[in-house]
Amino acid sequence: MSTIYWREAAWLWVAVLPLLLPLLNLVGRKRKLSTIIDPALLPWAQEKSAATRGQARRALLALAWILFVIALAGPRTVRWLPPELRPATASMVAIVDFSASMLADDIRPTRKAQAIASLDRILGQENSDMAIGLGVFAGHGHLLLPPTQDTALLRGLVSQLDALRTPTLGNNLAAVLQTAAEKLQNKEGYRAILLLSDGDIDEAAVASATAVIENKLQADDIRLFVIGVGGSEKVALPASLATDTLQENRSILTRQEKPILKTLAQSSGGKYYPIEQLGDATIAELIQQPAPRIDPQDQGQIVWNEWFSLPLLAGLFLLLLTVMRPEQKNNPLLLAALGIFFLLTIPSKQSSAAPDPQQRLENGDYLSARELFSQQEGYIARFGEGVACYRLRDWICARQAFSRAAWLATNDKQRGRAVFNLGNAHFQLGEFEEAAVLFEQAHILGVDQAATRRNLEFANELADALRKYRIHLDMVQRKADWQSNARDIPEGLLERLTEGIWLKLQTSSPQIIEALGRDRVNQLIEKGVARALGIAPTAKAQTSSWSGNNTSLAPENSIGLFNRLLPLEAGLGVMPEKPYRLKGVRPW
Repeated sequence: MSTIYWREAAWLWVAVLPLLLPLLNLVGRKRKLSTIIDPALLPWAQEKSAATRGQARRALLALAWILFVIALAGPRTVRWLPPELRPATASMVAIVDFSASMLADDIRPTRKAQAIASLDRILGQENSDMAIGLGVFAGHGHLLLPPTQDTALLRGLVSQLDALRTPTLGNNLAAVLQTAAEKLQNKEGYRAILLLSDGDIDEAAVASATAVIENKLQADDIRLFVIGVGGSEKVALPASLATDTLQENRSILTRQEKPILKTLAQSSGGKYYPIEQLGDATIAELIQQPAPRIDPQDQGQIVWNEWFSLPLLAGLFLLLLTVMRPEQKNNPLLLAALGIFFLLTIPSKQSSAAPDPQQRLENGDYLSARELFSQQEGYIARFGEGVACYRLRDWICARQAFSRAAWLATNDKQRGRAVFNLGNAHFQLGEFEEAAVLFEQAHILGVDQAATRRNLEFANELADALRKYRIHLDMVQRKADWQSNARDIPEGLLERLTEGIWLKLQTSSPQIIEALGRDRVNQLIEKGVARALGIAPTAKAQTSSWSGNNTSLAPENSIGLFNRLLPLEAGLGVMPEKPYRLKGVRPW
């Protein structure tokens, strides 16, 4: 129901009339009878058969009335939403407890492994554009990944998470909550934290976490949702763990502290879930993400699916049923009503026809649209394929499709549109000189002057920046070559000779930075440099290859890098063989 909008919602109030009129009639009838009959005799004076007569017919009429009112109110759902009206995406940080108590095996194989597996399953069901980050905590809190919409990166990190080694022992939940809240506070839309933990943390850690919730999460309207991991009965941690890692010569008992987890969640307006009851819940359901609603003032800019015909047809069918006389068999009106209803509800040829790629494109289903357009021939198919590829940020595919569309065009208007968009594809690939030529050609073919002039200025400016950057790299290389070959020249004189005349790299104009953003401009220049140096688009530009440094490192996965970085973040020089115990902190 949260996805349904109404063209004229005020009409829904009229639906109460079938309930209001019988009530008024009943009250008036009782008042009239009470004036002529003793109240004690009223039950004997009323004929029960008359009271129940025609109830089915009145119920059908009332239901038909309600359906007509619903049709009049105009139920509708969003078919296509302009990008500028799309609500801000939700942001969330998932936090996994890495304290020693999570190594208990009361749920197989361990609490930590079960928490990681559950998080991976939940992420696999997420298909929205929610930005999700990842954090862990033990003696220190660590944010491994800030909120991102790159689900492949996030799931890849989660799949390796079991190999992560935290450098210190403890249960410093407050630290990671504070860091996660800081990363979420500037995000637009709904914000939440999802904690997977057994809740077995000491009193000081609970007090610190509660303070962060009250002072940070509540102030920034960030909710904490908790998934409880572990059983309710105390179990002993493995003896080898207690001796080798925790350096304890006694049995350590642990269990899921459900009251602590519930209190933490409820204090922020969130909710607690036992891990065994998650089922197939999605992240949006777990963090109670509200369904986005569209401002009524903007509904004129939206393409809608109108559903008024369904309640209208159902209401007509019920209305025809009410005129059927019970003493007649095979009532012709009933047969006519059934015939009309089924004829109107049979899917039309248009609805059963092959899917329309243009419709898929308008609905934002770019993958399906590209596939459907690729199966067709002609200018429209190639142009539509180019648009779909461009929206998917597949610039090479877009360049190829728009190029073919330009050759297939039958008039200057078609060719101009294809050439203009072909220039955009070249621009996104860092091919600025080619883009500038195409924008000039699009202007000659009649494309909007303001659009072509603006894009042409951007392309020329980035092409000029790229030329200067290449000259700068050439000067650097020449200086390095000179210094390496001029070993007998005094050092001071060498610096004077090799100083030369340096070109100053001009920063891009405010217009292009305002339109694209400084990061995007830098990315585009990097693409141009990579292309100019003959480097594959996916590789990094190795501008210092002439220096003779051929050293290389063995590949290492993301968790291996984190295992090196986390000790530095905790103030340690290297990763210890065993996690350090912190003074005054319970180690599990």
